[in-house]
Amino acid sequence: LKTMRELVGIGVKPSLTTYRALLRSCMATKRPGILYAIVEHLERDPSPIKRVSEENDADFFILAMSAARLLESGPLAERLYALAATHGWKPMGNPSEFLSHFLITVSHYGDLETAMRYY
Repeated sequence: LKTMRELVGIGVKPSLTTYRALLRSCMATKRPGILYAIVEHLERDPSPIKRVSEENDADFFILAMSAARLLESGPLAERLYALAATHGWKPMGNPSEFLSHFLITVSHYGDLETAMRYY
């Protein structure tokens, strides 16, 4: 995360592939909580979502939703879903993986009313 701040500080704009690599690295060391910081950054500056240019960019949301499920956070899953929906993100591969992680997360770790909004 420190490296990301330094890059942003000198004007380098991270892509979703950059965030995906950071998240994957943290998940490999059992620290998926970095997702909260990534989502906060994307909520402040959604430009990486608007310039999806490769499959790894699109795969960010699938990996991120999987991390939200590991974190057992329905609210975080909703924030990710909102980011994707607001900026017109579409999965390049199989959208069912993203949606299944999302629905499982909000139904198990959110409240019933929230889960029913999406079903």
